[in-house]
Amino acid sequence: MVDIKNSAHLKENIKYNGSGSIAYKQLFVPDKDGIYTVTISNNDKTEVNIKAIDQYRQDVGWSMNNGGAIGNRVKNIALKAGTEYYFIGTRSSENWSNGAFTFSIAPAAGDTANLLPAMWQYTNPATVAAGILYRGDAGDAYELVFTPADTGLYTVYAKTEESKDFSIKVLNEYKETIGWKLYNGGKQTPAISSMELEAGREYHFTGDLSNAVWSKAAFEFAICSPSKHAGSLSDFQTVQEPTCTEAGFSAQLCSLCQQPVNRQEIAAKGHTAGEPVVHQQPTCVENGVKVTQCTVCGEELNREEIPATGHTPGEPIVYQKATCLVPGLKITQCAVCGAEVEREEIPTTGHQPGAWTELKPATCTAAGQRVQRCTVCGEELAKEEIPATGHTPGAWVDLKSATCTADGQRVQRCATCGETLKTETVPAFGHSPMDWQVTREAACLQSGLREKKCSVCGVSLEQEEIPALGHSYTEWETTIEPTKDAEGERTRHCVHCGETQQEPVEKLGRFLGIF
Repeated sequence: MVDIKNSAHLKENIKYNGSGSIAYKQLFVPDKDGIYTVTISNNDKTEVNIKAIDQYRQDVGWSMNNGGAIGNRVKNIALKAGTEYYFIGTRSSENWSNGAFTFSIAPAAGDTANLLPAMWQYTNPATVAAGILYRGDAGDAYELVFTPADTGLYTVYAKTEESKDFSIKVLNEYKETIGWKLYNGGKQTPAISSMELEAGREYHFTGDLSNAVWSKAAFEFAICSPSKHAGSLSDFQTVQEPTCTEAGFSAQLCSLCQQPVNRQEIAAKGHTAGEPVVHQQPTCVENGVKVTQCTVCGEELNREEIPATGHTPGEPIVYQKATCLVPGLKITQCAVCGAEVEREEIPTTGHQPGAWTELKPATCTAAGQRVQRCTVCGEELAKEEIPATGHTPGAWVDLKSATCTADGQRVQRCATCGETLKTETVPAFGHSPMDWQVTREAACLQSGLREKKCSVCGVSLEQEEIPALGHSYTEWETTIEPTKDAEGERTRHCVHCGETQQEPVEKLGRFLGIF
């Protein structure tokens, strides 16, 4: 709060004249409950703003601003006897006012002995009851007072016909704002909100002034309790669907607050078990898990252990071969996880004589040499001479191939050293006739041709003509049915070449009926 340098104790009907270059505070303690009128008059266009706080330094929600206008500004405030009220000036610039102003407070016109439950600026207080729709024509700001009979959740409904910002705040019996507000956003649609209220407490639903008057048009206001509603009730309808474990409910809806009334429980549906699903596959040494869940909400209904499968021995693998003097190693592993299942020693083999290996091959005329080694360690075990082989006649090889009409020539060499052993002539073998082959197919009107060729050289050996086939027609088929007034038509075609023949079909004769 600003530093107050000028303060005075005001009394009723006493005017305070001042020209302030400094913010100020004025104290007023009313002798009796009532509505008091505050008047401020300014002789220049300096903006004067005053607000009120009580002896506990709590803002009572009252303020007055002259809007920078010359002349009087009047506003009412409801005050309680014996309470200290401070009317303080706040500044938005260094000098609060450069001109003289007049400030006064006095009881409002009429009897102020009995303070009404209305708050400060509200001149039309009214008491509302839950479940009653209140309609009013607000020329001035309104305060609606409500004292709930039961503690619970209450729904407040408000609507105005004006397209202006419309807000209602709530104060308790101590004039404290309880942090609840209803706001229509400048629309003509209803503003609806819910709040917890305590039984027996007095609540003041007040219009939040932004102009001199709160509304020039009619408005509606209602408070719906959990058991009593101001609006009409709809047919029963499902408000909350039941789940697997929790019940739902149907209810009637209030046409004003849209809250459910006369609830009827809808029983919970219960879980719907799905097919068990493997969440963890078993391994060779660890168990797996199979889970059954509800197909609706997904809750786990059953958990079943899947036994470990155990190791599956694979084929033994030789990790180290045995030699003549050193044993080997054979290991069997699990075919699934690769863990070692069995380890087996392979006995030493001892020397194993291998096949003879030629160091120097024998020829037809010269001896060779061969050696025998151990197949395991390669150690030489024996060495011996290979006798000369002598010539080995090989297969006959054509130097010049014989044909159907010309002689050829062939030679026989040694299969070992390649030396030529014999040469001879291969006589011509003559033509080899093949079966008849059709070179031109016979058609309906044209003859065909066939011939024999040599299967070796392909020379044509013999030809002869294939007679023409001639047309071969299908049965006649009626393509246009005759009538008594017009001829029909029938068609046939050759099965070989597709040639088509057509001829007319006679008209139908007239049918002579018997009368």
